[in-house]
Amino acid sequence: SYLDMLKVIMFSYLFWFVLTIIFITGTTRISIFCMGYLVACFYFLLFGGNLLLKPIKKILRYWDFLIAYNLFVITMKNVFA
Repeated sequence: SYLDMLKVIMFSYLFWFVLTIIFITGTTRISIFCMGYLVACFYFLLFGGNLLLKPIKKILRYWDFLIAYNLFVITMKNVFA
Protein backbone atom coordinates (compact mmCIF):
# COMPACT_ATOMS: atom_id res chain seq x y z
CA SER A 1 0.00 0.00 0.00
CA TYR A 2 0.99 3.64 -0.22
CA LEU A 3 1.39 3.87 3.53
CA ASP A 4 3.97 1.06 3.49
CA MET A 5 5.87 2.74 0.66
CA LEU A 6 5.85 6.04 2.56
CA LYS A 7 7.11 4.27 5.69
CA VAL A 8 9.98 2.62 3.80
CA ILE A 9 10.99 5.87 2.15
CA MET A 10 10.82 7.80 5.41
CA PHE A 11 12.89 5.35 7.42
CA SER A 12 15.47 4.77 4.70
CA TYR A 13 16.15 8.48 4.17
CA LEU A 14 15.65 9.78 7.73
CA PHE A 15 19.27 8.89 8.58
CA TRP A 16 20.56 11.12 5.77
CA PHE A 17 18.15 13.92 6.69
CA VAL A 18 19.45 13.94 10.28
CA LEU A 19 23.02 14.09 8.98
CA THR A 20 22.08 17.09 6.87
CA ILE A 21 20.71 18.83 9.97
CA ILE A 22 23.92 18.03 11.88
CA PHE A 23 26.02 19.45 9.04
CA ILE A 24 23.96 22.64 8.94
CA THR A 25 24.32 22.94 12.72
CA GLY A 26 28.08 22.63 12.43
CA THR A 27 28.45 25.19 9.66
CA THR A 28 26.07 27.96 10.72
CA ARG A 29 28.31 29.38 13.42
CA ILE A 30 32.05 29.50 13.89
CA SER A 31 33.14 28.07 17.23
CA ILE A 32 35.17 25.22 18.61
CA PHE A 33 31.98 23.34 19.49
CA CYS A 34 30.86 23.29 15.85
CA MET A 35 33.99 21.34 14.97
CA GLY A 36 32.61 18.38 16.94
CA TYR A 37 29.40 18.46 14.91
CA LEU A 38 31.36 18.50 11.67
CA VAL A 39 33.58 15.61 12.76
CA ALA A 40 30.52 13.58 13.78
CA CYS A 41 28.75 14.39 10.52
CA PHE A 42 31.69 13.38 8.37
CA TYR A 43 32.21 10.23 10.42
CA PHE A 44 28.59 9.20 9.90
CA LEU A 45 28.82 10.10 6.20
CA LEU A 46 32.04 8.12 5.77
CA PHE A 47 30.71 4.98 7.42
CA GLY A 48 26.99 5.63 6.76
CA GLY A 49 26.18 2.63 4.59
CA ASN A 50 28.26 0.22 6.66
CA LEU A 51 27.08 1.73 9.92
CA LEU A 52 23.49 0.77 9.19
CA LEU A 53 24.52 -2.87 8.76
CA LYS A 54 26.10 -3.14 12.21
CA PRO A 55 24.25 -4.53 15.23
CA ILE A 56 21.68 -2.18 16.70
CA LYS A 57 23.61 -1.78 19.97
CA LYS A 58 26.63 -0.38 18.12
CA ILE A 59 24.48 1.99 16.08
CA LEU A 60 22.77 3.27 19.21
CA ARG A 61 26.12 3.71 20.95
CA TYR A 62 27.32 6.05 18.17
CA TRP A 63 24.11 8.08 18.34
CA ASP A 64 24.35 8.15 22.15
CA PHE A 65 27.84 9.68 21.81
CA LEU A 66 26.37 12.36 19.58
CA ILE A 67 23.57 13.06 22.08
CA ALA A 68 26.12 13.23 24.91
CA TYR A 69 28.16 15.71 22.86
CA ASN A 70 25.01 17.81 22.37
CA LEU A 71 24.45 17.88 26.12
CA PHE A 72 28.10 18.79 26.66
CA VAL A 73 27.86 21.70 24.20
CA ILE A 74 24.64 22.98 25.79
CA THR A 75 26.20 22.79 29.25
CA MET A 76 29.42 24.52 28.21
CA LYS A 77 27.56 27.31 26.43
CA ASN A 78 25.55 27.94 29.60
CA VAL A 79 28.68 27.89 31.73
CA PHE A 80 30.52 30.33 29.46
CA ALA A 81 27.56 32.69 28.98
